[in-house]
Amino acid sequence: MTADAARLLAEIGGTDIGSDPFVAAVRATRMPMCITDARLPDNPIVFANESFCRLTGYPRAELIGRNCRLLQGPDTDHEAVARVRAAVKAGRPIEIDLRNHRKNGEPFWNRVLMAPVFDETGDIAYFFASQVDVTIERERLTDLESDNASLAVELADRLAALRASEARLRVATEAAAIGVWEISLPDLALTGTPTLNAVYGLGPGPTPSYAVLRALAHPDDAPDMLAAFERATAGVAEYNVTYRVRRSDGGYGWVEVRGQVTRDAAGMPICISGVSLDVTARRAAEAELRLNEESLRLATEAADLGTWDLDLTTDVLTWPDRTKAMFGMSPGAATSMVDFYHGLHPDDRPAVTEAFTRALDPAVRAEYDVEFRTVGKEDGVVRWVAARGKGLFDGDRCARAIGTAIDITRRRRAAEHERFLFDLSDAIRSVGDPQDVKRLTMLRLGDFLGVNRVGYAEADEDAITATLECAFLKDAVPIDGRIVLDDFGVEMMARMRAGHTIVQDDVATVDGVPAAWAAIGTRAHVAVPIIRHGKLRGMLFAQTNAPTRWATDDVRLIEQVAVRTWDAVERARAEAETSASEARLRAVIEAAPVGLVFASAPDGKITGANTTVERLMRHPVIPSPDVEGYSSYVAFHPDGRQVAGHEYPLARALAGEERPELEALYRRLSFFIFIQLTL
Repeated sequence: MTADAARLLAEIGGTDIGSDPFVAAVRATRMPMCITDARLPDNPIVFANESFCRLTGYPRAELIGRNCRLLQGPDTDHEAVARVRAAVKAGRPIEIDLRNHRKNGEPFWNRVLMAPVFDETGDIAYFFASQVDVTIERERLTDLESDNASLAVELADRLAALRASEARLRVATEAAAIGVWEISLPDLALTGTPTLNAVYGLGPGPTPSYAVLRALAHPDDAPDMLAAFERATAGVAEYNVTYRVRRSDGGYGWVEVRGQVTRDAAGMPICISGVSLDVTARRAAEAELRLNEESLRLATEAADLGTWDLDLTTDVLTWPDRTKAMFGMSPGAATSMVDFYHGLHPDDRPAVTEAFTRALDPAVRAEYDVEFRTVGKEDGVVRWVAARGKGLFDGDRCARAIGTAIDITRRRRAAEHERFLFDLSDAIRSVGDPQDVKRLTMLRLGDFLGVNRVGYAEADEDAITATLECAFLKDAVPIDGRIVLDDFGVEMMARMRAGHTIVQDDVATVDGVPAAWAAIGTRAHVAVPIIRHGKLRGMLFAQTNAPTRWATDDVRLIEQVAVRTWDAVERARAEAETSASEARLRAVIEAAPVGLVFASAPDGKITGANTTVERLMRHPVIPSPDVEGYSSYVAFHPDGRQVAGHEYPLARALAGEERPELEALYRRLSFFIFIQLTL
């Protein structure tokens, strides 16, 4: 060892304060440093600065004279230690990260830079080593490596999932016959999946060019297809168009095309990607559906049939205009279940509600089949509706209810009218008094129609005046007695004399309305003339105090009642006249001084006789079922022969003989009397 080397070692080791600036720097630096003496056994530490002591936790006294292996511990990598030993043995520098341990056992990462120091003969005299605590750096590196490994695994998983997804998409698009394509811009180079050919009706082969596909468009659809493409590339709209294409077999099919434009950072289009779908079958189905819907619409209109559809998941009720009309609602009016329930007649609401509830109940699932009345929301008109329907269930929940409705007002009213006419005819058939016939008719008609006044007038011979009777009055003034017909309107009466029924919903809207209407409080009326032999003989009328929209079938009913009433009145009068005539004839017969016997033709059955006959015969007239029964009257010819049944004048008259006569002895009790029978 030279004198300089010994001095330097003494200064570094602290045995000599000295004044070498290198030594002062080594001692004062913050970087941990140590020096080992390669010439001493086990290469011990001969110098360690304060920074090294702080790093390792060892005081200098415990470091000097010991090998650096004292910093090794259970976490130290033996392979790294071997590398250090190899460098020491080879006398070469090494930089390595070691997992060392402080005096207290705490592990830390130590980045060691070790280099040999040679003497003037070229032999290794010392090893100089600097250390840096890189624990935080290594931990971060470890975390980063762990993150990188996780990312690598995740990336691999995602790539695998992407490949699987692409495979599934390819299978799905092929199974669904969806062609996937991309057109680069502006060169219009087209790439696509194999199914693209099938979508456009082309045979197997390479993907056709965009120009080829564009040329396949139907001449009528090509402008729309090109315009859609231009709007998409210009950023005006998405690429979405449906058009016809000519297939390889010469026929046309429908293709739906959807695409999206990709743009660069400057906003310029660089490509458009999308799908093409063969929708020929769908378009045919849509056309058939439209035809069926139109046919259904025509059928429902022809049948006056309405429909209804209730979505119970959204509580949305759908009514077409025809169904709205059944509830007295305008075509554009909104509808809801509130309108349905409020539109039901109060008397019918409980039954309809129960039927509807049963139809929607999963435990019952009854068919909805009801007839009910509605009260028009806007017009107040009472209508009859027949509704049918059913619930559509999703498991144990009713998700929807659909059905039909038909206005049966005319049918119900027709049935009610028919029943009314039948009951009325049956009632007046047994009434003999003409006045009672009229009174009964007016009372029943007024109650059935719900009007304020029903009257019956019989015109005089001149058809200018009439005798008026009003048996039915409800909140109306009586107007019985003789009236001048033209007081209620000259033009109206002219039409009635011509045989026309008068229907006025509101007399106040008629020009020149006579004051007579206001005087009796009438606003609407129906008047039916009764014409016989070309002359006005009478009329039947119904009146209301408020404007009334007269139903056609109600007007027809009044016309039928008018005819039947006139006929019934005439019949009652004829029957009364016949009864009076028969009474007069009976009085004459009874007053006759001779006996009179009556028989029916052609059977000859004896139907009666006057009291003179019975007085002469001293017993009631014996009825006989026929001519032969006359023999029960025991009479004898002058020569003693008994008179046969066919020999009596009645029998001979029935046989065609004119004015037959018979003289005979008639046995009366125990003696005979002489009688002369003449027809």
